[in-house]
Amino acid sequence: MKTPRFIKMRKRSEPDLPERGPIWLGNNSNGEYFHQQTPYERKLHKFILQKCDENARKLGMSRRDFLASAMGMTTSLWCINMASGCSSDHSIGHNVGKSAPKGDGGMDSGSARPAACKGYNIEPEMMYDEQAACAAISGSEFIFDIQTHYFETDGQWIKTNPGYVNVIKVLTGTSDFGQDHYLDLIFCQSDTKVAVLTCWPGVLCNADASNLPCGLPMSTDGAAAARDAINKMANSQRLLSHAMILPDDPSGVQAQLDIMEHIACTSGVSAWKLYPAFGYNGMGFFMDDPATGIPVIEKGLELNVKNFAIHKGLPIPGFDIPHNDPRDIGPVAAMYPTANFIIYHAAINANMSTHEGPYVEGDTTGVNALITSMKANGIGPNQNVFAELGSSWIQVMTDATQAAHYLGKLLKYVGENNVCWGTDSMVYGTPQPQIEALRAATIPQDLQDQYGYPALTDDIKAKIFGLNSAVVYGVDPKQRHCQIEKCQMSSLKQMLDDELGARRWTFQEPYGPRTYVEYLESAEKERARGRHA
Repeated sequence: MKTPRFIKMRKRSEPDLPERGPIWLGNNSNGEYFHQQTPYERKLHKFILQKCDENARKLGMSRRDFLASAMGMTTSLWCINMASGCSSDHSIGHNVGKSAPKGDGGMDSGSARPAACKGYNIEPEMMYDEQAACAAISGSEFIFDIQTHYFETDGQWIKTNPGYVNVIKVLTGTSDFGQDHYLDLIFCQSDTKVAVLTCWPGVLCNADASNLPCGLPMSTDGAAAARDAINKMANSQRLLSHAMILPDDPSGVQAQLDIMEHIACTSGVSAWKLYPAFGYNGMGFFMDDPATGIPVIEKGLELNVKNFAIHKGLPIPGFDIPHNDPRDIGPVAAMYPTANFIIYHAAINANMSTHEGPYVEGDTTGVNALITSMKANGIGPNQNVFAELGSSWIQVMTDATQAAHYLGKLLKYVGENNVCWGTDSMVYGTPQPQIEALRAATIPQDLQDQYGYPALTDDIKAKIFGLNSAVVYGVDPKQRHCQIEKCQMSSLKQMLDDELGARRWTFQEPYGPRTYVEYLESAEKERARGRHA
């Protein structure tokens, strides 16, 4: 295999590319939480580099070229299988770091499970054959990412909330946090076909709040304008948009209801975005609160925009953490059966949980908290609660056992028609590594047998990747797929793939704070947005 062109074309004066696997295993943050690299991840990263070096030598390649290939990705997934053990044992990492790899039979002679265990469906030969590797992680699915972000570079918030601007610069790793960078990462460096541009919360700028740091880094009007401009540019529907609704903003609930009516009657919108844990002066709300959440639900239904995209789970600095708990989702789903409640992040890290295992009856941590709320209110699978995977799949996918439990219980309790793809990009860079990992993911048979999880078939993956969201958001995937294949963005992507190589994203690092000190500094600026001056 030849050296990829994106490596060959680099100037000698440019810094050397880092030698790391295509799956990031270091510190990371989307600004809403900080993930400190664990000892397991540190050992796993070392093991991946070790195995890639061994495989590259067998093929007469440099390790960097091997890492940039599809074989580098399949080797990384194979290593995750071996590291995780692919069993119901929660003590992850028990196979990592005992000794150097010995052949393809496992981490070492003490491995708890054989190589046939497939948290990821990777056969050893896929690590040495580029064509077989590509087949394992490629696909033609209709990929509809319902959680993506970029930020207005000329918005009101630039002047009225400089602290927030600094937060965004840290999160994106650059001052280039606008549309062009977004289009490159989402549509030119990944297989994403359609996306939803969603908003972040803030205090609206008005007379009552003139002394507060205010403004949204992506306003509702800005998202709608971006949607229309990008769709016109693509000559097809590549983007939908959310409207940010803040029921506890100083402007008052009625002002928010008026905003909803104005948006629905003018620019149009696909869903209402709500952050119950973000509140004026640090106080959040619940969706079943008759003074805040309920009026918004009823207004949305009145306007025939019945999708409510609700942030639950991730504990954001400065937010009212108790209101990240999804305990209100079951009650409102039962009260309003014609509404769609799309739970962004699928409630991962709810109540500060850090691990996803099997569902435990009555548990109120992590994803289990959402399931418990549904079950307590008679909401079964494939009804009107949906789980969105942004910032949650990326957390669990480096541990095959945890990933299998996470997907398995969502499919079992939320429903195979109600699990929706999202990535929270662009703050993680391109979503392509997340896409390739899901393509190769499986739920091992022993976990299916023990916990009643369904098999993770290609049909179910196609639903997760986009077909489920297409139903919720009213998109015709066949028509869109055909139009998108002919659009200018698709032609540009193909040209770049041919010129530079489809895997030119491999050595990019995710954005966001890299140290806890950086995270705390950005978090302090984030907290300031909800305070009185």
